[in-house]
Amino acid sequence: MTCTEPMTYTPAGSPCNCVWPIQVELCLEVALYTFFPLVSELAKEISSSILLDHGQVRIMGADSVTQQQLEKTTVLINLVPRELKFGESFPLSVYKKFWHKEIPIKSSLFGDYEVLYVHYPGLPPSPPSSPGISISGSMPYSGNQSNGQIIKPLGVKIPKQAKYGAIARITIAVVVLSSFSTLVLCAVIILLLKHKLHGPLSKDGHLHPLAKPSGSEG
Repeated sequence: MTCTEPMTYTPAGSPCNCVWPIQVELCLEVALYTFFPLVSELAKEISSSILLDHGQVRIMGADSVTQQQLEKTTVLINLVPRELKFGESFPLSVYKKFWHKEIPIKSSLFGDYEVLYVHYPGLPPSPPSSPGISISGSMPYSGNQSNGQIIKPLGVKIPKQAKYGAIARITIAVVVLSSFSTLVLCAVIILLLKHKLHGPLSKDGHLHPLAKPSGSEG
């Protein structure tokens, strides 16, 4: 089944349908490369706070706030109903919990968080975000963002600086290891050549005398 955005498919174990998710975008005070291994942990934190199954909380994408703010990450989250839609009071309850910061997310892992928007048909408009933080996700219920940036579903964008830095470190390591291996190989070849040319050494460090040819005199 293919669902057209912003609709998405129901969680595993539910009848197969395309449903409207509650879309939430957060700004976390943690770098993108630090957040990436904690995706499942964030979904677990949110699901336990709003009484959803773990599979109903989907982390759809993440990106650094800006190239100048690599220590902050925006995260797009879908909260998915098991039926065709959530109960009437549930979306507003989630909206209030996020905006009142009643969702306990571990600050030791994610730092402090700021809510950028909570979208679902029938919910009030999201308050403006803090200055200096642009909303990077798409806003299907109220039009596209003025900055035109969209977090792609199921993707995590690695900042160019971090990516190129990692590539440079890997390249340097490979060059160093290759040079060391070549040096060791050359040393072994030189020792073998010396051993072959001069013959084996005696215990006292002198060369063994060559054997006299058979039939030669005294």
